[in-house]
Amino acid sequence: MSIKQQKLDKLWQTAQSAFNSSNYKAAISALQKIQRSNAGLSRQGLYLLAECRFQLLDFSKAWALLENLTAKYTNLTPIELNLKGRTSFKLGDSALASEYFVQATQAGNDSYADASRIAAAELFNKLGDFQRSVDVLLPLLSKSDFYLHTCNLLIEAYSKQGHKQDAHALVEQLTQRYLLEGSIEQALHAALMLIDAGYYEQARKLLEKSKHEPNILNEVAEVLLLAHNGEYQKCVTKYEAIRSGDHKAINYDLARVYDKLGNYEESFQLVQRAAQLHLKERTLTPLNRQAIKKLLTKVLDRRESGEKDNTESPVFMGGFPRSGTTLLETALDTQKQLYIFSEADTMAPIIAAMYSQYGYTYPQDLAKLDDEKIDFLRGVYLSYAKRYFNNDDVKLGQIVDKSPYHTIALPLILTLFPNARVITPIRHPFDVLLSCFKQNFSSHAFNDLLLTLDSATELYKTTFEMWLYFKERVGENFLEIKYEDIVQDFDNQMQQVFDFIGIEADDSYKEFDKFAREKKHVTSASKGQVTQKLYKGSINTWHNYADKLLPYAPQLESIAAHYGYSLSFDDK
Repeated sequence: MSIKQQKLDKLWQTAQSAFNSSNYKAAISALQKIQRSNAGLSRQGLYLLAECRFQLLDFSKAWALLENLTAKYTNLTPIELNLKGRTSFKLGDSALASEYFVQATQAGNDSYADASRIAAAELFNKLGDFQRSVDVLLPLLSKSDFYLHTCNLLIEAYSKQGHKQDAHALVEQLTQRYLLEGSIEQALHAALMLIDAGYYEQARKLLEKSKHEPNILNEVAEVLLLAHNGEYQKCVTKYEAIRSGDHKAINYDLARVYDKLGNYEESFQLVQRAAQLHLKERTLTPLNRQAIKKLLTKVLDRRESGEKDNTESPVFMGGFPRSGTTLLETALDTQKQLYIFSEADTMAPIIAAMYSQYGYTYPQDLAKLDDEKIDFLRGVYLSYAKRYFNNDDVKLGQIVDKSPYHTIALPLILTLFPNARVITPIRHPFDVLLSCFKQNFSSHAFNDLLLTLDSATELYKTTFEMWLYFKERVGENFLEIKYEDIVQDFDNQMQQVFDFIGIEADDSYKEFDKFAREKKHVTSASKGQVTQKLYKGSINTWHNYADKLLPYAPQLESIAAHYGYSLSFDDK
């Protein structure tokens, strides 16, 4: 063996050792030295370099390396496809990511293929493609390593499809399995999952298995059950006995408990600790306000200068999380003539199709879409809707597409549907920010910005500056409705919504809470509210946390004034 080859072998060993020790910068340094040699990087070396870039959150460089790998090797392995999927997701393309994960499941039968099944199902559930999620997951039910995670995703997919019997049957199967076999720790993890899914009685059965051998998971589950039952003082007593460390699973629930007991300082501290734990795993990527406004301006200019487009359009519901969007969506879902997208990522398939069909990226290439391409992408949207609702007769005009972040997506929405009608629920800015900060949202590029009040305020400001600019330019096709008005004058406010959509509504909307409990699987953070009757207790809750929120008043003053909200604690 030549001296040069010995050096290259040593560099490779250094790179592998550094990677295994999570010293990714050292691994990159060693790999780049190999890359600069005449030999260059092997296939394994290219993958390892891309993985290092991914671990350092440098997703663009990771993607470039993976594209290089794809150009050299046509048949990618499950581990390589899995990384392409993970990187696509981090770059914001959920639909493309899910396709790479599916390809990974088809490329082999190793642990990366199985892990890709889980990742694909998570994205299909998010995208609302529940049957594909079921199809991907079913083979994993026979694999013990993935059984619990598989059950969790299947229960959600079955429930969202309206197949509640299948969901209940799987819950019973899971419960019996862990009662009869498996470790106490597995039973406790299953109990925690069932609590999160709302199957409290089955969770209690599993907790019985471990009552003679208590551990921290058992204690956490008992705290969560006490919180669910409203036994707040018992919950606090139990929590105080186990609070020696941070337990991410219960911080948000305990914050709610301390809030109910009037201990607002402790409640806020719990949320802060939970957010700090999430921040260790997530990346905050602020929005470029000027770039978004510039893009929206171009789209509105094109809309005003072109011929009137009479294409049938869904009604879109935007705004901001925790502003009443789920309440409105649930009330509308009681009307049989409507089809409601419930926070499905409906723009993701459009963005994926732009890239796969035309090589375009969003938002950079939005202006390149001509009428023919726009018409094709409308078809992609409608095909996705037909799969989501499992109904080939769905028409665009029957759809209400609800996502709190649709306001940010207005440039894309208005390109597809120039005359789209938009509903935006409005709520006091401080109540919104406080409620968002206290929610345990799943990871998402925008949701992650809610983990600090600084970034949440900036996101709120960007969203409403976009909305007010849109409102000023269009002068039509929008409806603003205040959350405070909805809960105090529900019937009249809902009539406004029905008139705006253009339907004759029956009275079933008045029992939206019963509908949510019995028929609807609510996955948003508001699922605990929409299964109850209307209540006014969530108005001006920010007063209890005024000292935390008032520093943000200067940034929100103009928006609050526009809607007649006071940001002064003296005006309470």
